Amino acid sequence: GLTASITYVFSKSIDDASGLFSYRTYDLTSPQNYYNLRLERSVSTFDIPQNLSWSFSEELPFGKARRWLNRGGVADAFLGGWNVSAISTLSGGMPLVMSTVSNQTGALGGSSRPIRLRNGALSGDARSIYQWFDASAFMLPAAFTFGNDSRTEPQMFGPGSFNLNGLLGKQFRIDEKRIVEFRGEFTNALNHFNPGMPNMTIGFAGVGKITTGNSGRSIVLVLKFRF
Repeated sequence: GLTASITYVFSKSIDDASGLFSYRTYDLTSPQNYYNLRLERSVSTFDIPQNLSWSFSEELPFGKARRWLNRGGVADAFLGGWNVSAISTLSGGMPLVMSTVSNQTGALGGSSRPIRLRNGALSGDARSIYQWFDASAFMLPAAFTFGNDSRTEPQMFGPGSFNLNGLLGKQFRIDEKRIVEFRGEFTNALNHFNPGMPNMTIGFAGVGKITTGNSGRSIVLVLKFRF
């Protein structure tokens, strides 16, 4: 039969320290001013406002003991016993985390953030992998001063992502004990490109550009003999 599910999540996460370990968050941030930790409160670095996911699994209704071609023989051997499944996710991007090309705060440790002059978010038509945000909306702070930018950008997010993975499989039963199982696994089945995060280092020549992305389509074929 057919089994399917769909999930939509609308959320917002706010904290003052998103994680101690880099695998829990996109970018590891440290306080800019250890004597004023209240300024660290912002949206979490891993915040993804919207996420939609769906999946299904179905045994195709062909072959012996199924709705159509309910018989054995050659037809069942080639057309019967197939099952197909897929899982897909569509999600928004994570907030940008701005920094500076060098730390001139003179503080004992901590990060260096730029001065924010205005909202650097670009409209969809003006935004591309070559200029994801308006870098001129930020500037480097003077030496021995702190920037006024927040820990993360609550109005500026990185690219969203879409992915579809699929599986196609069939069992060939030789007798009661011996079974040959075939399975095809398709990762990023549509070969869809998801851009990575842009460079967010103010003062760097490539700031605002996206130079990374996800991997292309991957197909794995598996043949298993069980006895």
